[in-house]
Amino acid sequence: MNKRKFPVTNIGSVSLLMIFIVLCMVTLAALSLSTASGSYRSAQTLAGHTTAYYRASNKAEKKLAETEKILQTCYHSTSDADSYYQQVRQQLGITGSDGSLIYSFQAAVNKSQELEVRIQITYPDSSATAGSDREDSDTASAFYKITCWKVTSTSDWNADNSIQLIQ
Repeated sequence: MNKRKFPVTNIGSVSLLMIFIVLCMVTLAALSLSTASGSYRSAQTLAGHTTAYYRASNKAEKKLAETEKILQTCYHSTSDADSYYQQVRQQLGITGSDGSLIYSFQAAVNKSQELEVRIQITYPDSSATAGSDREDSDTASAFYKITCWKVTSTSDWNADNSIQLIQ
């Protein structure tokens, strides 16, 4: 009885292990690339938002500096609090006659957000001007108090529920 033997190609366990390791490394590389790409896009978006915020903040600071100059001019040209407040209302175009003088303005951050700034205008008291004459009193804290400095939305929020699986 003659048994026939068929040729057997032996794929060793080392070869199977190598194929498995290479497959794992390729999968890990693909996941790493996907994560790095997502992180890069996220960082670019965050950098854009941060840059836009600081541009708006700089605009608001310039507007605040202009307002401060107006308040200083009003303070130096008046002799009492009532005339100071009346002149400030005229110079800044503030309407309303409630007890506190609130001035607000906005600086655009992007097409859907703005930086809202609100200050309460005060008459410099004697403690802020103590030790110096009236012409030398130019401290910003004496003229106003910042009550609001925040980013607000100018449009309705729409949820983005789309998921991009392959990019």
